[in-house]
Amino acid sequence: MKRFSYAGDACIGDVVMFQQNVYYDQFNLASRSASGPPIGKRIVTGRIIKESYGSAKQQHTFTIEVLWSKGEKPLPPLHPLLIKGRNLYRFDTMRQRWEDEAERQKNLMEKHSRGSLARSDREARLREKERRKALKAERTVL
Repeated sequence: MKRFSYAGDACIGDVVMFQQNVYYDQFNLASRSASGPPIGKRIVTGRIIKESYGSAKQQHTFTIEVLWSKGEKPLPPLHPLLIKGRNLYRFDTMRQRWEDEAERQKNLMEKHSRGSLARSDREARLREKERRKALKAERTVL
């Protein structure tokens, strides 16, 4: 049996296990969070099948295919679960070791390079926005 270890960085193909708080169905779309206290906890084990890096807010989002879940309101197998990276890492997430950890390192490098590219694109957009703002201010002065 493969052992689980703490996951400091997750990527596509990782099998992860974490515990999360479960809330009533009172989800507030405005704040994108649940309201009220948690009703319990559930343990989820799943495989990361997709990840994206939002260029606007610089956040990773993972899609996890649930393998099994137990606890309060367990999720059915193969249920797709979307979770922000900052939340996944906050749960003391553990991951299963790969047969070929070198292959995993390739996935991580690819993920990190996309993140770096998105950050540099965002910086360029912000610089361009500031430049246009300065030009507009200059024109209104004249």
